[in-house]
Amino acid sequence: MMNQPDQSSVGHSKSCAVKANGSAIVHGGYRNLSKGVRDEARREVEARYAEEWNEAGWIRRWQLRKQMDREIEVIAAMNMPDVSEQTMF
Repeated sequence: MMNQPDQSSVGHSKSCAVKANGSAIVHGGYRNLSKGVRDEARREVEARYAEEWNEAGWIRRWQLRKQMDREIEVIAAMNMPDVSEQTMF
C-alpha cells in the first residue's frame, strides 16, 4: 500500500497547524509579520540612499549604514500594526 499524505495538512507548509475547520495557525506568525514590515522599511530606506551609497567610500558607507538602520527602525515601528506578540496568526 502506498503512503498517502495526511489529509489534514495537504496544501499547507510544515510551519502551520491546520484546525478541523480548515483555518491555519502559522508558527512564528508575529515574527514573520515583524520581519515583513522591517524588510519593507529597509527597501524604502535603501532606495532613498542608493545614489549616495554608490558614490560613498567605505567610511561614509559605515556612517550611512548606521543612519539607515536608525531610520529603518523608526519606519518599521510606525508601520507595525498594533498587535500583541501573543496573537495567533
